[in-house]
Amino acid sequence: MKLANFINLLDDYYNNYSIERSIIVVPNDDNLYKINEKLIKKDYSILEINNKNINNANYSSLNYRIILIKYKYIHKIINILSNLNLLKCFNLILFYNINNTLKNYTYNYIKIISSI
Repeated sequence: MKLANFINLLDDYYNNYSIERSIIVVPNDDNLYKINEKLIKKDYSILEINNKNINNANYSSLNYRIILIKYKYIHKIINILSNLNLLKCFNLILFYNINNTLKNYTYNYIKIISSI
């Protein structure tokens, strides 16, 4: 999916559904940078997670609408949010250019975590 189409899809979700907060999962730093740049221009508040801040980011403040994260950290962020009882604050998880095998695996993992 092209980045412009992805951003339009995100806008559509936020404008037409009661989305409060979302997690956007990207495959690599290049996609992370490009999406972050586009979202900042659209005035979305973003918490970008990387290996330096994943353990000490202020997840509880909820002063952001989007967590932007690379795929390799998705399981860790789900566990952190679940342990802080904040996972329920996120009602949308979008994947950008993640292959279907990884997407399905993560989606099933998230369903299991959410049902606990």
